Amino acid sequence: MSELDEVYARTDGIFKDTSAQREAEECDESPGYFSVQRKVENDSRYHELMGKTTTPFAYDRVQAYIGRVSCMDNRNGYEKIEDAWVPENTTIMKARVNAAGIAGSLVQHTVTRKYMEADRIVVVWRKFTEGEGVFSGMHSDETGWNIVRPSPSCVKGGAGTLLESVTRFVPSTLAQPPPRV
Repeated sequence: MSELDEVYARTDGIFKDTSAQREAEECDESPGYFSVQRKVENDSRYHELMGKTTTPFAYDRVQAYIGRVSCMDNRNGYEKIEDAWVPENTTIMKARVNAAGIAGSLVQHTVTRKYMEADRIVVVWRKFTEGEGVFSGMHSDETGWNIVRPSPSCVKGGAGTLLESVTRFVPSTLAQPPPRV
């Protein structure tokens, strides 16, 4: 869990080093974009997913709901860890992903933390996925960064919220330990 503070500290550098960091005005009028790239860093191979889009909703409205958004709680085997030792801005969960007609599943362990800044919200996460059954021996390591902030049109009197995302996904087998990217 303490690793998330290190992930958060790298946020601006991660966005600066990716094509996600285009001029805000350029992206603000576009419907957004999505990019997947294979990369190699320190002899580690990983996939990098980047995205950027603008919503029509005002930032203050999005800010009020950002903590309620979840994409895993409808899965079978979903567990949310809630205890006194879990910080208020942190969510810990486990979910099982079953594939129809396949004798195997993926178990995902995720820790997410939200940082409220003066002009934006930063959400970071670490996810470890391990395979069971036919997927036994496979695992993946994922690190993600989301930035939610008022879009430039909102600052100029319009409405809208800019959503930016970078996710690094490292697939592995038990024969090779997951690298740190």
